[in-house]
Amino acid sequence: DNLSFALDTFSGSGKIKITVQVLLNLKEIKNLKYGGQINLSDFSLKNLPYLQNIPNINGIINFSNHSVSSQNLKGLIYNFMANLTGEIKNFANPQADLTLSSDLDLSRIKPNLPKNLDEKLTDVDIKGQGHFQVLFNGLLKDNILSNLKARLSLKEASLKTAVLPYALENLSGNISLEKGSFVLEQGAFSYNKIPYNLNGSISHFARPNIALNLSSEKLK
Repeated sequence: DNLSFALDTFSGSGKIKITVQVLLNLKEIKNLKYGGQINLSDFSLKNLPYLQNIPNINGIINFSNHSVSSQNLKGLIYNFMANLTGEIKNFANPQADLTLSSDLDLSRIKPNLPKNLDEKLTDVDIKGQGHFQVLFNGLLKDNILSNLKARLSLKEASLKTAVLPYALENLSGNISLEKGSFVLEQGAFSYNKIPYNLNGSISHFARPNIALNLSSEKLK
């Protein structure tokens, strides 16, 4: 069936099919058990905080009286196909273990950014492939940022900016953000045809603590 709803902050519409199973023991009515599936097809959410609109939502949400989970819920976030997997359990004190991931064509990032951000990156040109993950594991009542991790993997990327006379080529590496610290691992790039390796971290953003290690055969 088609479903459409609107709340004060966001709205949704699309095809939805709900299947419910109920286990009832007449001697223990208080221990009612239920479960089922919500099958979403071409569903859309609009006017979401931070994410704006998420169209083309497809997948299955499993639910019971103890948890909600999904292994393959897909949707378009800023025109990139993203996949949400994980579980929220214990509704009395909800705990979540969720992963949002997406493969990235880096050349498509700028055109899909909000206009105010795109204008600030006029002189930046980035190309290549990447993979992005946001992971949350913890109680929902806690500070969300303290339980949030983000990871970006780059492969065969390039970055050109007016600040540098030469482009950064063959960019690769893993960048992670966790508990207020950036960590760069296995970083590599070429500048003016000279290869470099870069690893390190940046922490305590209010008073940054920077530890970076740049190496190259040409620096020896």
